[in-house]
Amino acid sequence: MMDRPSIVPGENGKDVRGCEDPTVVQTDDGYVVLYTGVDADGTGHMLYAAGSDVMALEKKGVVVADTKSENNVKEATVLRDSDTWRLLYEYAHDGHSLISLTYGDGVTGPWNEQPDPFCPRPSKWDSWHLSTGPLWRGDPDMPVMFYNGADKQADWGIGWVAFSPDLSCVVARSEAPLISPPNDVHGPKDMAFAASLIDNEGTLWLYYSRNDRELRRATIKLKKG
Repeated sequence: MMDRPSIVPGENGKDVRGCEDPTVVQTDDGYVVLYTGVDADGTGHMLYAAGSDVMALEKKGVVVADTKSENNVKEATVLRDSDTWRLLYEYAHDGHSLISLTYGDGVTGPWNEQPDPFCPRPSKWDSWHLSTGPLWRGDPDMPVMFYNGADKQADWGIGWVAFSPDLSCVVARSEAPLISPPNDVHGPKDMAFAASLIDNEGTLWLYYSRNDRELRRATIKLKKG
């Protein structure tokens, strides 16, 4: 771990209260980091910084406007398909956290909003909230995202959803979470959020946070067919 952070809150503006949820994209010129900035009112904004080195990043401003969200745009998940960039992100609407899809010509846009790729499911573990997570690209014909879902009581677990190549259609979706919220909904909150993913020669290492206090790793074995 480095001795100092790569991106720090500003003295004012859209990230004065915090910088979180980084998504790192390597480019021909170095790196672009999409991140959530929290302003003085506690509202989240999707911002970005860029530079030749991850420890020499310059803040550039807003990467996705808040047009669709009531108070939060965050948690970027990026897929590049030739010259088209596809971005999944979380936004807030009518008390829900939801997931939006947008297409762009570059990693920083401009973006063309698409219909939401999937929605909360009534009477299931992800009946109220959805949040993006890391994307597995091992099968280019069926990318899989490990996403976060919760009920109205905000008991968060981690599931998976498989997409068409352009991320616009759901091919399959887990009925039950891979990492479950607590069974006792009246007990203490136990939140699991997917953070990042590594494909280690056919075995996936899924890193996730627990209660915003610790980082854990789950091992997922891939099966053919």
